[in-house]
Amino acid sequence: MSPESGDLSDTLAVDLFRNVADKLGFAVKGPIEDPRTPQTFEYAAETSGPGPVDGIWLHLMANRHRIIFSSEIYGTAGDFVRAGTAATLFTQVLDQHGVKYRVRKGRDPLFWGP
Repeated sequence: MSPESGDLSDTLAVDLFRNVADKLGFAVKGPIEDPRTPQTFEYAAETSGPGPVDGIWLHLMANRHRIIFSSEIYGTAGDFVRAGTAATLFTQVLDQHGVKYRVRKGRDPLFWGP
């Protein structure tokens, strides 16, 4: 999900991300910064487990005025439901704050290269 206007500050985006992660019981890591792209930061939250299977990852990526919330799965149909729940929670908190956004579904790659 990407906000369509400047209605969402970086600070509020982080607060909303933490709120969704807390509701799902995920610990938040971040800010994660890459010295090659100092204008970009990321927060991540994920399920804990023995390996990459059956995992759900939440990400918040911000680069200047572009903010992206995402939920990604690698696992079972049950995990798909949980990732969908995360996406719904993101839309709910954005709606509560009156932030316009667009939703992108699918496997479109995101790249924040140097």
